[in-house]
Amino acid sequence: MAVRRLHPLTAVVTLLGAAATVAVLAAPPLRFAYEAPSLRVALETASAMIALVAAYLVFGRFLRSRRVDALLLAFALGVLAASNLCLAVLIAVWPNDYARLVAAAGSLTGALCLAAAALAPALPLVQARRAVGGLAVTGLVVFGALVGLLLLAVHFFPPDVGLVTDGRGPEVESNRGLMPMHVVWLTAFAVATIGFARRSIAEADRFLGFVAAGTALAAFARLHYLLFPPFHADWVYTGDVLRLLFYTVLLAGGAREIKEYWRGLAATAVLEERRRIARELHDGVAQELAFIGRRARRLASRTGVDEARQIAASADRALGDSRRAIATLTRPLDQPLSEVLAEAVGEVAARHPVQLDLALARGVRIGNDAREALVRIACEAVSNAARHGQAHTVRVELENGRHVRFRVVDDGVGFDPTIPLAGRFGLVSMRERAQAVGGSFRVRSAPGTGTEVEVELP
Repeated sequence: MAVRRLHPLTAVVTLLGAAATVAVLAAPPLRFAYEAPSLRVALETASAMIALVAAYLVFGRFLRSRRVDALLLAFALGVLAASNLCLAVLIAVWPNDYARLVAAAGSLTGALCLAAAALAPALPLVQARRAVGGLAVTGLVVFGALVGLLLLAVHFFPPDVGLVTDGRGPEVESNRGLMPMHVVWLTAFAVATIGFARRSIAEADRFLGFVAAGTALAAFARLHYLLFPPFHADWVYTGDVLRLLFYTVLLAGGAREIKEYWRGLAATAVLEERRRIARELHDGVAQELAFIGRRARRLASRTGVDEARQIAASADRALGDSRRAIATLTRPLDQPLSEVLAEAVGEVAARHPVQLDLALARGVRIGNDAREALVRIACEAVSNAARHGQAHTVRVELENGRHVRFRVVDDGVGFDPTIPLAGRFGLVSMRERAQAVGGSFRVRSAPGTGTEVEVELP
């Protein structure tokens, strides 16, 4: 389904950019440029370094996904980084009109690539190396064409200087030949803003949300350059500040990308270790318990010794516990609680002649410790209902209201709850598990009326 609403961060940045533009136009005390030669060089250098880091991060995305849009985005950021670094060098070494046109052609090439990345399909590339080479050649061709067009525009429409002399900044140039370039520039960033904002929501990709917000600032930067064209290389214009903010937003998005990447690596490492432990349990402890149970039942059938039956029953219970532990260790960490409970109690019920009635609310979120305790309590309650309560039907409920409430209700023979729990190890274990995670535990029963186990978590 198409996403038609604007990304929240992009919306906020767009409003701030519009407010800054109106303030510069309407408030006479605000100047559109300030003389600061060293700051201008530092600004271009910082923009280039940030864009280079962002391009490196996005290229890492491309190496993982091999998607067309990721390659275009990485290439666009790389071109912008190169153009900013080139501009910083040219300002310091070769400050003339032709140097500015070369840097402008590189920046416009990057803007067009950004727009293409926002509109490109999220399709994998079959031959990634050939695609990278082809994109580099295409970028050089576009760059060369733009340099030629800009030189022709300046040649046939020489700039007029001295159009603004009201004290709010230096003299500015006006060039009718470069007006289409500014319009294309602004349009490219606007298209990129809308495209990345929509894709960020559609793909739940936070980094693309930062890219969309940054390109919105870049679009306002181009608008400022259109209103106040930069003519003096040693002055810092409001468009330069907005452009630096564009790269700063990219840096924030890149930092978040790195954080999410390391968090994902940590989660993967934890899951792999859990699976390793599960394999050890399955191939070791579980197999030995199954062997003990089989031999004990065979011995009990031959001799009729009660101790052998008790050993077999104890081995079966331990085997059930080990199987639940294995299932817990191999289960995804983000699996919904309702699914976890359904699988766990389903495995217990499959070993007993009991029917399950599940009423589990979706979207319940609790901590990992509370989740594990609730699953263990659920399995113990269903097992008790089947083995001791001789129940035919067990209803398992999970409610998500002011508090998380969990109940197991059976139609078994029940028991007298006034008898001290000291001899009922299963109930004692369930109570201790609930209290260990800050919950409350209640048991309601009577002989001949079934049993109800309830846990409430804060």
